[in-house]
Amino acid sequence: MCEQDKRNETFRKIADSFIETANKHCDDHDKDLVAASLLYSTARFSAYIAASGSKDLNAYQTNRKNAIDYFTKQFKERLEENLNDYESGFKPVEAAND
Repeated sequence: MCEQDKRNETFRKIADSFIETANKHCDDHDKDLVAASLLYSTARFSAYIAASGSKDLNAYQTNRKNAIDYFTKQFKERLEENLNDYESGFKPVEAAND
């Protein structure tokens, strides 16, 4: 297995673990609350990534807009990709706690 394949496999395992955790929370909480919590967590961790990649406050402030643009673009692309996946094989999904 090449290095990129290993990275992709690890990426999917990590993503699946977050989804599994979110699904477990849906057993006890409204799915909209779980989704909002997951989105907040993603934003908070993304802010951490942006800050930790900056050598000082000036660099952080300079790179802030680029970080927002990058993470926003990535989220939009992944959301569109996943909505397309659902659309291509659309079946109503059982809603937790509805």
